Amino acid sequence: MIGQKLHDLLDVLSVSHVKLLDFKCVSSSDKRLTLLKQIIHEKGLTIEFLNDILDKEVRKIWPNSSDKEHNLKIRRVVNYFVDQIEKVILESFLEKNSSAKNILLARAIEKSGNMNLLNRYFDKTYSTSVEEEDTFYQLMGLNGKIRMRYASQSEKDLEEALHLNEEFIKVLKYTNDQKLTEYYNNISNIYLEKNAVVNDRKVEVNAEIIEILKKELSIIHQVSFNFSLAKLNYKDPIRDDYFQKAKDLLLEVADKNNEYYLLERRIRFLELRLSFFTGKDINTLLNLSEEILNSETGFSIINNNTLFYKILFIVLKGEREKAQKMLEDNHVYFKGSGVLMENFLKAVIFENEGDFKKAIQLLNPIMYTSQYFFAIFARLLLIKIHLKRENRSLCKSLIDSTHKFLIQNSGNPLGMKSNEMVLEILRKRVSHRKEIQNEDEKLQLTVFHQYLIS
Repeated sequence: MIGQKLHDLLDVLSVSHVKLLDFKCVSSSDKRLTLLKQIIHEKGLTIEFLNDILDKEVRKIWPNSSDKEHNLKIRRVVNYFVDQIEKVILESFLEKNSSAKNILLARAIEKSGNMNLLNRYFDKTYSTSVEEEDTFYQLMGLNGKIRMRYASQSEKDLEEALHLNEEFIKVLKYTNDQKLTEYYNNISNIYLEKNAVVNDRKVEVNAEIIEILKKELSIIHQVSFNFSLAKLNYKDPIRDDYFQKAKDLLLEVADKNNEYYLLERRIRFLELRLSFFTGKDINTLLNLSEEILNSETGFSIINNNTLFYKILFIVLKGEREKAQKMLEDNHVYFKGSGVLMENFLKAVIFENEGDFKKAIQLLNPIMYTSQYFFAIFARLLLIKIHLKRENRSLCKSLIDSTHKFLIQNSGNPLGMKSNEMVLEILRKRVSHRKEIQNEDEKLQLTVFHQYLIS
């Protein structure tokens, strides 16, 4: 598709971005910007519809073009629109991020040799980056300030350069520790999603983190490393020790900055996710999701993963209308990759109210998504629906392919027992075979899997 990047950019435009683009469009006599204004105000714009609009409107602007010229003009118009939107996004970003704005200005005039301006921009970069808690720009600001002081060669400035250099090494150490926590956080996240990718290194990575924790670290970084250990050991009882250690250390953090709140959010969400997959009851899960959403008032963007679980739990509790309204009210948080979550929730709501045709339409493409958990959940829900519709031959085919799908994804252990257990129950129901299920097995199932066989 020609307009894929343009479509993706349109999807991330905020209200302020649209206002800026509107002003740019009405202030120009360029016919292309009249078309851009039309496009940015289209509702529910699919990639196919976008390409149709581009094809028709570009033909109107240049009616005498050959087919080859027409396609080239569409590509040029798309590139022009992308350029205009990216400029507005950058302008908006720099307006709100003084550190980035000042360091770019410093870089832009560096060869001019104007020491007064350079000093001013580097000083401003550093002071605003401290306020914005951005160590990346703190290092750049400090580095610029040191070079400016050194360049003057006065004794006073050289002494200050030495002092600033000590501050530089402090920020550098903190930043290095911060990036190291991100490195191990990434590994543990991947392990949680698919063990097989990390299994060969799991013991080694675990030992590395334990060794790092013996060094002098800030409390916030100790929290992060323990959090990674909890994820790497989520199948073992020691998981709870690491998880509790992380939460206890988090309580000791005096300076509750952005880094603190981001880490707290990740820990809370892991608790919710593991509680879901280990079969906690619906009320416990609803309370956990509510606590997370209430704790996110300081964030400009709500965690749509938590929102997804909250709405799913509301449906499973039997409050379909409430879930429907919550999904509609929070549609803005399910853009881009979040559309998959929204469509799955819609499918569950449709299935719950007996509108199987709409549910199937949404679930069929989800069944083939590369996101494992949505793919397996969609498959199991489809089997339930087709069983209700007495499509037993289709159920058997879907059960066989889902069994193979589970084998292919054996490295995704979260919820595996629930998936296998429910698939076997559904297989017996399709074949009219007797089910034998004790209460202990039912308690192991997630609330979603219990819903599937209820």
